[in-house]
Amino acid sequence: MMEAHENIYRSVCRICHGGCGALLTVREGKLVKVAPDPHSPFNRGRMCIKGPATPEMMYHPSRLLSPLKRVGARGRHHYMHTVRFANTLGTPNWYEPGLANCFIPRITVSRFTYGGFVVADYYGEIKPKTILFWGHNPLVSGPDGELAFPVRRALDAGSYGIAVDPRRSETAKHCKMWLPIRPGTDCALALAMIHVIIREGIYDKEFVEKWTVGFDKLSDHVTQWKNRLFWNGVYPSSRTRIPCKQ
Repeated sequence: MMEAHENIYRSVCRICHGGCGALLTVREGKLVKVAPDPHSPFNRGRMCIKGPATPEMMYHPSRLLSPLKRVGARGRHHYMHTVRFANTLGTPNWYEPGLANCFIPRITVSRFTYGGFVVADYYGEIKPKTILFWGHNPLVSGPDGELAFPVRRALDAGSYGIAVDPRRSETAKHCKMWLPIRPGTDCALALAMIHVIIREGIYDKEFVEKWTVGFDKLSDHVTQWKNRLFWNGVYPSSRTRIPCKQ
């Protein structure tokens, strides 16, 4: 029996924004296997479950193979009041939830705050001493450089993980501290943390004096959180450690 003709192509996985190097095995014109590229400097032969599942998604019987015609009423996804407000200011540039609910807002806020799109560095020789995971679960779903396998590698290498999440997520299970705050109380925890940082002087004073506006008002505002504890209602102070039991 003649063996089927098979080729392997070097590519990248784009199921998330990570872009892991991938090796695609094509047999008789059909994709049969996706494997991590061991020569990729990015993922170094590792890949999450989404990449290898590509053939299953590609040939799933429920996958749409042709455009569908919409039936019934149609509605605009744009927030027209946002467009009108931008026009009033005389600018054609605007953002809206309809443009992107996740990626674009993260890029925009990062650029406004840091001047560029900042992502976690898990790839250097020195591992992060502490990693704060706030309301996300990268061991299951994490884009933009914060992929599952480098996160797990850093935690296994000794990085002190802190998970802020109402539920004990997969990532929280591998952290040394889990803060199960009540839903909707994230801002209270953030204000309490800011108060501790300012009170103990563990911030870049030179940077604050040179590049920020309104720091005094912020300092005054967060003092009201110094005696408020919300763990179950109560938030721990900077000296308290709530271990994550395995």
